[in-house]
Amino acid sequence: MVATEKAVTDELKALFCRLEIATDASVGHRTSWAGHGWVLDFGKGLPLRPGLKAVSGGSILESELRAIRLALVAAKNVHTGVLDGSCAVTVSSDSLTAVTMLNEAGSHRGHSTVACRDEVQRILTLAAFADVEFRWVKGHADHQLNVLADRLAVMARRHKEADLPAEDTFRMAVGIVEQGHMDLAA
Repeated sequence: MVATEKAVTDELKALFCRLEIATDASVGHRTSWAGHGWVLDFGKGLPLRPGLKAVSGGSILESELRAIRLALVAAKNVHTGVLDGSCAVTVSSDSLTAVTMLNEAGSHRGHSTVACRDEVQRILTLAAFADVEFRWVKGHADHQLNVLADRLAVMARRHKEADLPAEDTFRMAVGIVEQGHMDLAA
């Protein structure tokens, strides 16, 4: 029995040893809704895992940071070992300011709101024991996962603005990610 448990544990560690996360946010111009989107890619042929959420209020920077935090929480919910240092995690964001705030402690003091600084602190606390790299990628360019995260963030916001049912939003999110997975495989 012990050998079987060890084999299962070793297999899980092998499956969840690397994670790429792409995040994005979308803030409406005519409403207060902010959409957040993220994609988790564990590689090894595992399916992409989408996530999205819309909330009312917040600047674009606060929303970009919130998307990163929500993605890290989602990753931890997939596999508890993701944020314990045994998994190499790369978080890609097209917000240079958000990435700089996370990589350079104290760099944000004069340039952000209290809400942004609170999000940075939440993220850094969440990732305190993790092997996480925060990386900037050019938005709306060739980074496929960022493109998917952007589409999810925009959809989350627009669906909330239109008051569409959550089931419709989820169904469309799955379709977006399935198409993105096919594009990545091509």
